[in-house]
Amino acid sequence: MIDMRDYGLRDSRAMNTDLSDIQRLWQFMNEHLSEIDAKRAPNLVIVLQKELLMSEDQSMVSYFLRKAAQAVELLPLTPAQMIEVYHEQFGDLYPFEPDALALLGRYSRGIFRRFLRYIQLCLGWKLSHGNGLVTRKIVGEVITDDEIRADWEMEMRQLFPHGDNWEHAVKLMHILYTASESGVFPTLTQLAGAIEFISLSDLSRMVTKLEERGYLKRTRTAEGKVISVNL
Repeated sequence: MIDMRDYGLRDSRAMNTDLSDIQRLWQFMNEHLSEIDAKRAPNLVIVLQKELLMSEDQSMVSYFLRKAAQAVELLPLTPAQMIEVYHEQFGDLYPFEPDALALLGRYSRGIFRRFLRYIQLCLGWKLSHGNGLVTRKIVGEVITDDEIRADWEMEMRQLFPHGDNWEHAVKLMHILYTASESGVFPTLTQLAGAIEFISLSDLSRMVTKLEERGYLKRTRTAEGKVISVNL
């Protein structure tokens, strides 16, 4: 198993250089293994970022990978899976109430290191405020809107590097996360009315891109298609 290094989103040249080295290893194995040994030849498992692996049309950008590989996408963990990992590690959910830990999982959006950082922030609060469980209300006070927006900003800047589109995307995500708390989800037209300085067509393209990347989903209802975050 070869875990590729973390590349910048515009660092495809470095990725292709490393993949060329792996290709030479793969060719060496194929050329030098005898027929008997070939039956026991190992598989190469290469782990790398989807953003670099796939082009806009979702085809593989590397000829070597298109030729030799079967791509398996590792999906983000669900909040329930994050809670399960926590329970397996510590035996119970202490010092969190179940719905408080579930909320941290939702805020983390499947990114485990973010989940750990949010847990750390809540534990820091607990050390400062004495005994008692960490409740959903406490999570809301510790993991502020500014904290969440900062995480979204980093992701949205990568997805929408041109102009101020990333700012619109941050506002969009904030609106939809707020809607997830109430269970009332907006349509595209309603979102366009809530986000200033962006046309309906530009917003539609933004929503489509976020949906393709797994951030959002659209659901058909009696009122039309509503948009919600993938939790």
